[in-house]
Amino acid sequence: MKAICYLFIIFSLILNHAFAQNLHTVDSLQQVLKTNISDQQKVDVYNLMAKEYRYMDSAQVAKYASKAIELSHKIDYVPGEADAFYYVGFAKLIKGNRAEARQSFQKVLRVSQKADYKKGIANANNGLGVFYWVQSKMDSALIYYKKSLKIRAQIGDKEGTASTSVNIGAIYKYQGKDDKAIELYHQALRIEESIGNTKGMSNCYHNLGMIYTDQGDYPKALKYYQDAIDIRQGIRDTMGLMITYNNMGSTYTRQGKFEKAITFHQQAIVLASAVEDNSNLAANYNNLGIIYNYQGNYPKALEAFHQSLKIREKLKSQSGIAQSFNNIGHIYKVQGDYSSALRYFTQALEKYQQKKYKRGMAISHNNIGIVQELQGLYAKALDHYQQALDLEKQAHLNARITESYLGIGRVYFLQKKYAKAQTFFEEALKMREVMGEKAMSAEAQVNLGMAYYAQKDYGQAQKYLEEGLKAASKTGFILFVKYGAEYLAKVYQATGQPQKALENHILFKQMADSLLNKETIQKIARLETQYVAQKSADSLKQVQAQKDQLMKADLRRREATQKATYIGLGLSALLVVLLFIFYRTQQHHNHKLNRVNAELKQSYNTIQTNAQLIAHQKTDLEQALHQLKELDNFKEKMVGMIAHDLKNPLQAIIGFSQNSHSHPHIPAIHQAAQRMHLLILNMLDTQKFTNTKIPLQKSTQSLPQLVQTATEQVQWFAVAKNIQLEQLISQEIQLSLDAQLISRVLLNLLHNAIKFTPQNGRIAINYEIAPNTQEIKIMVIDNGEGIGIQDQQAIFKPYHQANAHQGSTGLGLAFCKMVVESHQGQIGVETLLGKGSTFWFTLPLSEAALTIPEPAGQHTHNQLQTIELSAEDKAYLMPYINQIKDCKVYHFTKIKTILEQIDVEHHPQVALWKNTLKQAVAIANQQQYEELIDVN
Repeated sequence: MKAICYLFIIFSLILNHAFAQNLHTVDSLQQVLKTNISDQQKVDVYNLMAKEYRYMDSAQVAKYASKAIELSHKIDYVPGEADAFYYVGFAKLIKGNRAEARQSFQKVLRVSQKADYKKGIANANNGLGVFYWVQSKMDSALIYYKKSLKIRAQIGDKEGTASTSVNIGAIYKYQGKDDKAIELYHQALRIEESIGNTKGMSNCYHNLGMIYTDQGDYPKALKYYQDAIDIRQGIRDTMGLMITYNNMGSTYTRQGKFEKAITFHQQAIVLASAVEDNSNLAANYNNLGIIYNYQGNYPKALEAFHQSLKIREKLKSQSGIAQSFNNIGHIYKVQGDYSSALRYFTQALEKYQQKKYKRGMAISHNNIGIVQELQGLYAKALDHYQQALDLEKQAHLNARITESYLGIGRVYFLQKKYAKAQTFFEEALKMREVMGEKAMSAEAQVNLGMAYYAQKDYGQAQKYLEEGLKAASKTGFILFVKYGAEYLAKVYQATGQPQKALENHILFKQMADSLLNKETIQKIARLETQYVAQKSADSLKQVQAQKDQLMKADLRRREATQKATYIGLGLSALLVVLLFIFYRTQQHHNHKLNRVNAELKQSYNTIQTNAQLIAHQKTDLEQALHQLKELDNFKEKMVGMIAHDLKNPLQAIIGFSQNSHSHPHIPAIHQAAQRMHLLILNMLDTQKFTNTKIPLQKSTQSLPQLVQTATEQVQWFAVAKNIQLEQLISQEIQLSLDAQLISRVLLNLLHNAIKFTPQNGRIAINYEIAPNTQEIKIMVIDNGEGIGIQDQQAIFKPYHQANAHQGSTGLGLAFCKMVVESHQGQIGVETLLGKGSTFWFTLPLSEAALTIPEPAGQHTHNQLQTIELSAEDKAYLMPYINQIKDCKVYHFTKIKTILEQIDVEHHPQVALWKNTLKQAVAIANQQQYEELIDVN
């Protein structure tokens, strides 16, 4: 007790020194007030003084903020008034007056919006975000934080931008999105370092430490906490030190270093009491209770938990109350009062579910599982452990995952499924050793030793039980000293070591007696009774205070009624006089009113005439609109008819120029005709599928083959501009896709790249496979002119042209987007003006797809090699092939009609042959067409 008092005195001196630091700044500001400065400058100084006191002394905040508000009103200085209310709001929030804090922030918002004071609007949104954060309303908090961040970034407020980034990171951490939170904290840290804001840097270090604590990376967490403490001690940041001390204590608790943990929590309690930060005071009492519970000092643990709960009930902190319920329930569980324990755990779970707080829900499910395990309800226990495990994995709570592993292992142990139990105990031990949790490792080691004992592997059992007992004894984890000694005695008995067995049995009895002795149970019962009685007394005081207020209100009401009666009589006499005067005046006004009525009637007639004219004009406009719609429909039909009329002769040109090389321009004519055919298909399909889903005819295709075919079809255009085409796909990749549509996507992207790539340029086709998303990303890379920011989103819309001087329908990329999205993929562009563009799209990579390394130097693939028609397949196809041989490759419609008659339900190789032939006809590939219909 003397040591604790001494510690309190020391930290009171440290706190006084921190106050002295703030007072030194305030003294400097007061000296500025004595100089010859303007009223506006005085307001700014008053606000700076309120800012210095906002975490320390709410009375001083109110004093200086009031001066700032009063002088701001006098000189009509809106920013000064808004800043003052902002600091008042924070002071009230820290004191626990949440409703008043919210009113202050809303006042800041109204005043700032009226004067278009951007910084004030950002401050107000940030304050409201903090308000909702304290209430655990994370979605609302995130909305206000994002509004604040956007404004602060726009006005160049770096310090504010960093602060709000940290606040948003805290939301993501709460939601279990650790990667996003870490990214925001590092982003804020870089800003704080650039402006030299050491206090902001310490906040970033602290928050990073919190994330790594939850992830179980304790060495990294302690490093970041120590970085925060070093800065906060240097700048005498009392509030910051208090919070970091608490988190350091919690981290040391997880490592089993209980004495260090107690020291840090006691330091935090001293600071929290001095600045009246009830929220942090409750948190540290709660954490002390957890340590005393690990040490088996249940009366002291319950006392600390009740202190925490009492504060949290006053603050109406639902998450905090839920945490206290869980911890109090644990004490009753250890004492064997399962009904009381289950009641507290269930209440905690309900509160966490209301807040959608995954970590709290996981803890409550785990606790309920433990009680049901002890009651022998193993199926229910396993269900709750599994629910806890699922939540912990979703939120990346590595430290909590081990708790669920141990719980599941214990249930299997009790069900005598020792091998399964051993597996879960080993996984828990492995994770805890990696995280450096010495006390918790002791629990896993003892459990693992018990599993080996049950399987009669006494050597392994002795090893893990001795290690667990040693670790539990060193950290003061009495509960697992008890379990370790109990089973170690059994192991020594089984291996013929009676002396050691006796020693451990004695140790087991000593620990069991210390945990469950009569005095301890009676003390716990007294503490619970005192808590209930104190709560009842507080309720009676509250009821009596309400009665007193009602009596005073009734007395005030009666006095007001009496006064109102006298005033009413006087007013009645005055009313009679006024009515007479009003009657005389009304007669005079009636004459004027009649004249005004006549004028209004004339105006009404004029308005009626104008209304009729407007109605006629509306009818004319509607008729014109109808005519425009009919004209638009006619235009679409005409475009479709023209495209269809052009399509068949164009296919004839493609067919006749396919293999004829008698003239040097024939290849050019062939590829130009294919390009024109592609444009017509784009026009038809974009019009056809604008409001409907594209039907897919999927089959397994070779990606390198599709790319090779597309490259060959644009080769002449590339050669004409001396552009080098490179295919960098060096692996055989089989994908399930619509070959015809994806081929057109590749052709559109290649034509687009050639069009915007200068002479002697370079175009490459490459891909990436993302194992996490099971997608393949295909890229067409050029070194052309690039695309402006204003065009990057619009280029995938129909009829949009990034460059008005380039002749284009603007439909190619729109069609690509439709096809890729129908394949459940995405499409986009990465570009840099003057450097070039990378158009990319993704396709799903199914589990059945194989990626096989290709032999060096091989870049083409023969898809026909994958079609293996049996004799039965060939016999089935012959009638249809004889009909097809009467057609040319450009007779697309006739061939399509014949192919539709082929039933492929029981012929998988015929289905592949049919789809490949369709693709060859669609792109007028004469050589492939002839090979496919020659099945002999």
